[in-house]
Amino acid sequence: MVLMDKNPVELRYKNVGKPRHTKKDVVMFVGFLLLVEGGGALMGILSQPNGVQRPDDDWFDNLVKPWWNPPNWLFGPVWSTLYFMIAVSAFIVYRKIGFHQALPWMVFFVQITLNFAWPLFSSSVISFLGGSLI
Repeated sequence: MVLMDKNPVELRYKNVGKPRHTKKDVVMFVGFLLLVEGGGALMGILSQPNGVQRPDDDWFDNLVKPWWNPPNWLFGPVWSTLYFMIAVSAFIVYRKIGFHQALPWMVFFVQITLNFAWPLFSSSVISFLGGSLI
């Protein structure tokens, strides 16, 4: 049998000493992280009550909300976590296919663009039709 000729330790640990991630991988991960977290942070800033796009009124605060409505302070950590997971997912796709297939990346960039645009259209401009379309 061919496998018996090889040392079992060599078969099990053939990648020992080789880097699992290259510098390019680290740069790509940081790039995805900056793109997604940075875009999310920018949209968060723009949709704040004193932000660039949102008028200075309290229409949202005056809405009647259900009892299970989460507190406002929870949205920042939740969206930061979601954006981190989106960046990790994009990096995993990059590691699997690189940029050789266009469709997954087109879907990713359309989705992340719509995700970033939604707060500006739904709450900032107070365009319920625009927020609904996105």
